[in-house]
Amino acid sequence: MFLVGVNAGFMNAGSALGFSIASLDNKAYVVIVGFILGVVIILAEPAVYVLTHQIEEVTSGYVKRKVVMITLTTWKWYYLCSRC
Repeated sequence: MFLVGVNAGFMNAGSALGFSIASLDNKAYVVIVGFILGVVIILAEPAVYVLTHQIEEVTSGYVKRKVVMITLTTWKWYYLCSRC
């Protein structure tokens, strides 16, 4: 039921916003919006929070939580921008 509401409410708005940003002459906006979306998606995901704490715990602090978050955000940003 939740996904039906999301598809009905946000898909049209997201498509219109994405089309308007992608049609701008300066493509730097696409990169900036992709980076912001990547950060928001990674920070909002509860599984990422648990995963980063587990990685830091298993490695006894050798791999820092912040490094994992930055890596995930960068990969998500790259994925979103490569699809444009």
